[in-house]
Amino acid sequence: MNNKLLVVSLFALAAIGSTYYMLDARHEVFHANWLTLSALWYISIAFSLFFIFNGARFGAFTAEVIGWITLIFWLIDNIYTVSGKSLIATSPNLMTPYDLEILLEQV
Repeated sequence: MNNKLLVVSLFALAAIGSTYYMLDARHEVFHANWLTLSALWYISIAFSLFFIFNGARFGAFTAEVIGWITLIFWLIDNIYTVSGKSLIATSPNLMTPYDLEILLEQV
């Protein structure tokens, strides 16, 4: 049961990571270093799934490390929602309530 939950969680992590990557409005995510890190992330998820399917405990350990690293990265990357400045890449163009108010006044 635990392995099934772990496999589902890893597939969910990959799906959420894919949408997170596709919906990112910053141009830096298409540079070679970002694409390399994304490829390594997906390879590490596949690596973990390989060991889980073969019944090794190393797969669970790898999944744990991947999960924590991903959580830390996403928290640091999304700090712009609180502070307005991104720590990893340029801040995306976010619409603020003030921008929405100006936009509605123009209509």
